[in-house]
Amino acid sequence: MPAGGRFNGGHASHQTGLDVDIFLQLPKTRWSQAQLLRPQALDLVSRDGKHVVPSRWSSDIASLIKLAAQDNDVTRIFVNPAIKQQLCLDAGNDRDWLRKVRPWFQHRAHMHVRLRCPADSLECEDQPLPPAGRWMRR
Repeated sequence: MPAGGRFNGGHASHQTGLDVDIFLQLPKTRWSQAQLLRPQALDLVSRDGKHVVPSRWSSDIASLIKLAAQDNDVTRIFVNPAIKQQLCLDAGNDRDWLRKVRPWFQHRAHMHVRLRCPADSLECEDQPLPPAGRWMRR
């Protein structure tokens, strides 16, 4: 998001410097100056909120989220439940990284990444790693 994100509200956690939102948009061409200054979010979730929009979803988006989740400095990633569901469907047998990816409403066009506390921080406390989930086929 531009300049670290321009938010109207609801993003208090970003004030600590440990949270960042990253658009889940991978343009095929270089963005113009106007697009960079005023990016338009690409909603990946269907209107009913039950699944991702197939024409907007790609394995590249899943790879971006997986890459972030596998980073040791990342403790949590929040995405829409429909996005989490699609990640689980696509993950195959390599699933341990999914425990960091948590379903959270909104987050339809971006992932909210929470970083580990800096080693020299005396007041910051990391959250424990989320428990491993159980994969259930429906």
